[in-house]
Amino acid sequence: MKYVVITLIFVMSSVSSADFSLGLEAGWMSGASSIATGTRVESYFYDANFKVQIPKTHRTKLAVEYVLISTSDKITDTSAVSMELQNFMFGLHQSFLQNDLIAISLLYSPFAVAVSNRTYSNPVTFRGASTLVKIALQPNLTNKIRLIFSMNFFSATYGSNQDSSGTGTVNPGFSKSLLIPSFGVNYDF
Repeated sequence: MKYVVITLIFVMSSVSSADFSLGLEAGWMSGASSIATGTRVESYFYDANFKVQIPKTHRTKLAVEYVLISTSDKITDTSAVSMELQNFMFGLHQSFLQNDLIAISLLYSPFAVAVSNRTYSNPVTFRGASTLVKIALQPNLTNKIRLIFSMNFFSATYGSNQDSSGTGTVNPGFSKSLLIPSFGVNYDF
């Protein structure tokens, strides 16, 4: 019991001196399709994040981020492949320079989920692991609000999956990588 009380006092004193921040980011990118010549692929990036800094004197923060990436690859006028990648990611956020102007975040998730949908077929769900490396320019707008301009490198690997249609078809695993810019805002508590 004595150790539990000592541990609680230590944890509560650390959390009471912590800095918290909440942020939202969004990004969009369009480019040439890798499936069919002359067609376009569009990717949307959404990121909601929570960071905690313990203790206040350090520039390193523990980060939890929810990342949602939606891609659409148009094959023909009536056929397309769309994919939604989503997961909670955990990692570190390190700030540099005066006023923490530059930041690098390294995040990982063993719980990545991708839902792939081709026109006229049932959606297929894949599970895997993902990493996100984020390099951000984060100037202060006010004392508590920062603008965020990020370049995000997302990479995920998904395992094979049994088709849910009952045909016994095995969908092969795959890897997905994206380099996508984003813009957002962060509020420091």
